[in-house]
Amino acid sequence: MKIALSTHQNNLSVAFDFADSLQIFSVEDGNPIKENEYLLQNVNPVSRAAEIKKQDVELLVCGCISRCSYEALTQLGIEIISHVSGSVDEIISAYLNNKLSNSDLSMPGFGRGMGKGRGRTCGQKRGFGRGKCREIQGTELNRKIINKK
Repeated sequence: MKIALSTHQNNLSVAFDFADSLQIFSVEDGNPIKENEYLLQNVNPVSRAAEIKKQDVELLVCGCISRCSYEALTQLGIEIISHVSGSVDEIISAYLNNKLSNSDLSMPGFGRGMGKGRGRTCGQKRGFGRGKCREIQGTELNRKIINKK
């Protein structure tokens, strides 16, 4: 399994949409193997999602994430654990020990009982019209994804 953490220096980036790089790990026999640090080239949510998919990432761990980015990534089959904060080492260790939901690694305001990760996004149901991101609607990549289903 390949895991990507959206990072700024050696910490998780506060907002995925503004992250400049990913640290990508493979997990083999319960051990993390750092593959590389990948510099993100795109800021458009659909293009960024396609860029991450090309790295064979299956899981993205990030801080806050916009609905546009969340929808683009999940449409490509990438699982997301959001509203996480901390250093790369803390997060990888917590993930491998099934303790990523630990409130010490939650962003402020997203502790226990707040719906952290797996489906919750910053700004959910705010400013996106009928629940769809305008940047995603109608794009060629989106049409290809929908036609495959």
